[in-house]
Amino acid sequence: MKMQYKQLLLYLFFLCSSALSAQNKFEIYGLILDEKNHPISNANVFLVQSKTGTITNSEGKFVVTAYRNDILSVSHVGYETVSTKVNAASGSLKIILKTAINQLSEVVVTTLSAEDILKASVDKIKDNYEQNSFQSNVMYRAEVFDKDTLLYLEETAFNIVKSYKHGFKEKYYLLKNRNFQFSDRAYNLRQIGQFDFVGQASEIFDKAFYRKYKISRLPGTSFDNHSLYVLLAESQNKNDTSHMKIYIDTDDMAFVRFDSYANSGDEVMAQYKKIDEKYYLMNGYSIHVNRKNGTNLPVKATMIMTSISHDLSSYDIEGLLIDKNDILREYATNEQDTMFWREHNALLPDSAVTKAMQQYYRKRLDSVSFKSDILKKEATIQRLYKPHLSLMISSDLGKDFYSMNYNSVSISRFINHSLSQYTRWSLFASAAYYMLSMPLEEVLSEKRLLNISGLNPKINPSIFNQYQASYTYNINETTLNNFKQNNQSDFMRLHTIRNDGHYVKSWMLEEELAKADLSDKNNLADFIKYYFVELALHRISNINNPFAEDKKAFASDAQPLIRDRSRSWVKFLFEPEANYRNHILDADLTSEEYSFMKRSAWFSLINLISPQMIGIKKFKISDKNAFTFSLNYLRIPFGEMFGQNIWLTTNRTQLHGISIKQYKNHEQTSFGLGYKLYDLRLSKSAFVTTTLDYWSQPSEPTFYSNTLRHGFHIEQMFEFQLFYNKYIQSNALSLLVGYDYKTKGYIPQSYFTGNRFDFKAAFKWYF
Repeated sequence: MKMQYKQLLLYLFFLCSSALSAQNKFEIYGLILDEKNHPISNANVFLVQSKTGTITNSEGKFVVTAYRNDILSVSHVGYETVSTKVNAASGSLKIILKTAINQLSEVVVTTLSAEDILKASVDKIKDNYEQNSFQSNVMYRAEVFDKDTLLYLEETAFNIVKSYKHGFKEKYYLLKNRNFQFSDRAYNLRQIGQFDFVGQASEIFDKAFYRKYKISRLPGTSFDNHSLYVLLAESQNKNDTSHMKIYIDTDDMAFVRFDSYANSGDEVMAQYKKIDEKYYLMNGYSIHVNRKNGTNLPVKATMIMTSISHDLSSYDIEGLLIDKNDILREYATNEQDTMFWREHNALLPDSAVTKAMQQYYRKRLDSVSFKSDILKKEATIQRLYKPHLSLMISSDLGKDFYSMNYNSVSISRFINHSLSQYTRWSLFASAAYYMLSMPLEEVLSEKRLLNISGLNPKINPSIFNQYQASYTYNINETTLNNFKQNNQSDFMRLHTIRNDGHYVKSWMLEEELAKADLSDKNNLADFIKYYFVELALHRISNINNPFAEDKKAFASDAQPLIRDRSRSWVKFLFEPEANYRNHILDADLTSEEYSFMKRSAWFSLINLISPQMIGIKKFKISDKNAFTFSLNYLRIPFGEMFGQNIWLTTNRTQLHGISIKQYKNHEQTSFGLGYKLYDLRLSKSAFVTTTLDYWSQPSEPTFYSNTLRHGFHIEQMFEFQLFYNKYIQSNALSLLVGYDYKTKGYIPQSYFTGNRFDFKAAFKWYF
């Protein structure tokens, strides 16, 4: 009985039996042959009234689901179209396609050159292809074979919202994906294949294309009983064998088909069909040749459009919004959902695929971990970066160091994402952006700190200055000396505020990284594009040069308040009563001060210890638990701070943050401990994040203080998710409200060492 059940499941799953799931639904099987009884692959099979369809597999076979009596149309370039009525009694069909009579000669006499025809077709795209947005339901399959051995199979059902209007950005919505690894062989699998040539025709057929390729005409042919021009684009470079065949309808000058061949052996085909008054991409395939580990393994990806919908709103779109460049195999497999794949799998597999799948399932059905493996993967899928903009305000925004850094990080994400959309050199563009913005953010932090103390410095934002990228100035020595004598703690904070800013931003970035799984290749791609450069620059900025030499005096009167932070910081740590000087040399330091400065510089290398900075995934503790961490070193107003941040994921999704800090001044060492519980669900759309910090620090924030004072910090932020869209499994807007309270003591994310209370509010807008 057990074996009969397995055989029945396999039969239902792979062979798509004709058992009806609804009384008015029926399946039509067919075999398409040419006049010599050879199977025709990639023939278009279309239900005229239902406007749904499929294509034949490599064996010429197809299956299509109909919901009413209809007309089945079968077409292929170079063959006459065959149409036949179908109903529930049609059963299995055998259809012979005859070669079109006009295939061997020019079908239309025209004075237009091949180049003129191609340019005219590009100009006619706005007339021939739908300019309003519509939804295509798509089935996609990727296969990796080594000769006759199937190494990998992936099948995906998704919806695409698209338009052929120039500049329209397609959106992809994943319904389900399943993938099967049959071998440990190494190969590269591309993302969702790029099939729609018409959608990027203006970019493909630009001026450079006509310089690079020679355009000529080939004998005409036909499709759907319409005559076609056939153009050949060949490289002008004799060593470049890449070429493209372009099929264009002679009546309306619409692109009907593209066949592209690259030097590498890669191929891409895209087939279009006229439905009512407009043309749509119906199917396509690509063959990408892997040259890895000394082998040539072709990856064949096939897609078909199974239906089109024009009347839609955002709430009519089903599926998870994904990026076109996502690696689909990283998503949950859903391989057990046989009813779904029976319903959506309109792409009939070849017999070799069916055989491999049958053998796979015979083994998998006996595995007790079969279902749990899928559930585990579904639970851990969380995209690292969803494009959004988030801004925070507080009850005293001008004095809120945390909110300033929060907004900076969010705006950087937004700009970085925008750069990646418009340039191929996104890493270089983002690096250039940070090199420009970071020095200005540093000096802005200094300016606000001095403004709080009643001083009004100016900013030199020059990024080409040979001493510092930007700096504050315009306060005379007498004023700075009075500031130092009356407020030693804030004067020392002026030396460290830049490092504090980098620390806080690094911490925020690493929190985001800790929430996602970097073993997911999509998340790893997000990390490289949106996080790596910024996180690395923040951490490297907190490393002090142990070999720094004396700097010469500035010639300009607009001099910075502090010319050398390392020497100035250590000088006024050890000699808090000394008069202010903006330029301190090695000769001005005692041997003890010089030694301490060098020791501190070497300790700052601890800031390189962050697995997340180089994209290392979490360290696994058990099947449901994992952790990641980072180490930190900061020069602070009364000495040094050593920190360790640990992020622990429990039950695969709940994130906890633990921080351990060690404070050192000249007299003693003390400690601090923090805990953060992230995104605790209160209701379906409400969450709370709670932060608790405790510390034991010098009672007076000075280097020689020998007594301790205890303090704490508590923060809670409540998030309310609004405009949730069940189809894309995401919300459009989040509102955050909360409070932040600290007692006396130093924390890097606040300007103040005294008691402080703030209300906070923020929004997250997902775009």
